[in-house]
Amino acid sequence: MARKLITKSIILQGRNYGEADKIMIAFTKDYGRIDFLARGVRKMKSKNRALVQPFTYSELEFIEGKNLDILTQGVLIESFSHIRTDFDKIIECSYMAEYLIQVLQPHDPYEQLCYQFLWTLNYIDKKRPKNKIAMLAFLIKSFDVLGYAPLMDICLECGRSIEKHESFQYLVSEGSVACNQCSSGKGFFMNQEMVQLYRFLQTMDFKTATLPTENNNLIKRMEQLVEKMMMQILEREHKSTAFLKKMKDLSI
Repeated sequence: MARKLITKSIILQGRNYGEADKIMIAFTKDYGRIDFLARGVRKMKSKNRALVQPFTYSELEFIEGKNLDILTQGVLIESFSHIRTDFDKIIECSYMAEYLIQVLQPHDPYEQLCYQFLWTLNYIDKKRPKNKIAMLAFLIKSFDVLGYAPLMDICLECGRSIEKHESFQYLVSEGSVACNQCSSGKGFFMNQEMVQLYRFLQTMDFKTATLPTENNNLIKRMEQLVEKMMMQILEREHKSTAFLKKMKDLSI
């Protein structure tokens, strides 16, 4: 007898299948990524239609299948309607969703990361930040949870604390920093202001945090740094070149 799965879930992505079905990908609290078949949800009268909208948060019930789980029913918890009516926020959340689809393995749970993604969506939906600070915080937090956190405290070569340097470079291929004396000059330039912003985002509490800076140039530099870190993670995991191009086209 097929096993029944009940879990809180965030819809990441979906595609049409057959005449009225959809194949969906969800990030679930208890089972990590779940790929499932949602039968008949493209019909206007489908009871499950609202449950498979992008970025909705629901408690879903599945029947475990051989290749795809099957959605049977669910209860909508949060629709994040402001996200789904704002094109820029849709792109921002799609970027995070694409990233999660690549780094998560089916039925490999990451409960902490799931809640971080939920809090990020809630922050974007309710606070409606003009910049991408919430997305950057989520991606940086994900590096820690997934075991890809960069070494940002000491120089890779001489071992001296970066606190002793006004500027230094992030070495993408090494996932660490090097002082200007030790680096080859081919790294990503950083300064103490960037490190402070990175550490703030790493521990940012979405429920209470206020934006630490209005410096758009600094935030833009952080976007570039996080993108380099993320692309290195995906390339290290041997993801498809087609997906990497898609990520670059979406661009932070």
